[in-house]
Amino acid sequence: MTSRTRARRLAATVALTLTTGLLAGTGISGASAAPAKVEPSTWPTLAAALQPVIDDAERRGVEMGLFVADLDGAFGGARLHLGEQGRFTTASTIKLSLAATVMHQVESGTLSLEDVVTLQPADLVGGSGVLKNNPFPQDVTVGRMLDLMITVSDNTATNKLVDVVGGHGPINALSQDAGIAKEDLHFGRKMFGAIVLPDGDIWATPAGFEQLLDLFYATAEGSPNAGFLSVASAEHILALMQRQQVKTKLGTAVPPGVVAHKTGENDTVSHDLGYFLIPGRDLAIGVFTRNERGYASAAWAAIAEPYVQKVAALVYAEQLRGATPMRSTTKLTLSKKRQVKGKKPVTAKVTVRAAVGTPTGKVLVRVGGKKVALVTLKAGVAAVRLPKRLAVGNQRIAVSYQATNRFAYAASSATAALKVTKR
Repeated sequence: MTSRTRARRLAATVALTLTTGLLAGTGISGASAAPAKVEPSTWPTLAAALQPVIDDAERRGVEMGLFVADLDGAFGGARLHLGEQGRFTTASTIKLSLAATVMHQVESGTLSLEDVVTLQPADLVGGSGVLKNNPFPQDVTVGRMLDLMITVSDNTATNKLVDVVGGHGPINALSQDAGIAKEDLHFGRKMFGAIVLPDGDIWATPAGFEQLLDLFYATAEGSPNAGFLSVASAEHILALMQRQQVKTKLGTAVPPGVVAHKTGENDTVSHDLGYFLIPGRDLAIGVFTRNERGYASAAWAAIAEPYVQKVAALVYAEQLRGATPMRSTTKLTLSKKRQVKGKKPVTAKVTVRAAVGTPTGKVLVRVGGKKVALVTLKAGVAAVRLPKRLAVGNQRIAVSYQATNRFAYAASSATAALKVTKR
């Protein structure tokens, strides 16, 4: 399947998808696998842009590690690893390996997304999520718990799904059978669960998550790893990642629909990893940070998140370098086609769409060639009230869209006719 076809199928999957820690810092036990080699020469232009961000973060007590992988060959299949490449505690990013296990068991017939599970008061878990706010006991399907675990990082859903799949053993067995070493990816306890040495913890290296993202992507592209997931299951997980609601890091730099990702943060780390999906130029990305200076919770988020945002913006700019802007289409709808001068004004609704992602930027509104408004799109839509006292006669309403980043989406325009009368 081509990346453009897959992107369209993902968009359809998103529409049909069910609408329904106390974490360790650096004290992770066990021998570590050899970390990925830091080699800027594999992608020199990107490395030159990113290394100053890593250096600046280090000066402020933020240890960073990252990977970027060219998945479509637009950059010669380059893979870049910079900064710390050893183990990080994962926070909620580890939930991706549990998601894979849920879908694997759905494929085998062990589970169904329609299976109903009853949550008891003892199942309530603090931190992120929405299930904790509902009355207990409550019935919820496996599919809804999977959805909430990825899109809003629901901890109650996560811990219950660990029970549903049979504990940590099947989660780790699936990733290890797919070729990811235990030292690079390990799910050894629940969210906010006690750390029990040597293996009762959660950890990953950038390389471990890079392998997991490679597996999801290759499978969704039609080249599944035997015994891992089907194409449909991988696409389901990527679609959930596209619906991620936490937009404090990668999601701030990339338009909705283009980024598919999973975040994870606590008082010691702040991570985000996933994909930037532009047909023919798809990338995998993971950015990992560790609190080396003991910042308190709110201060840590304020320090760490901007560094992840900077990396995302630089990688997205590199991804768009030399790319042909994606075609956009602009639609103009008037609330009515006839207006009495001086009476209730007409509202012009502007909708901008593209085959992939949601265009961002501004729309210029003109009446009879004269500028009357410049508005910012929100979720691809903008609404403008036209002046009440337009000249009597036939007026041409014209709108033109300009992308925030002109290398992402091409400009487009639309017109409509409005008849203004005296009465």
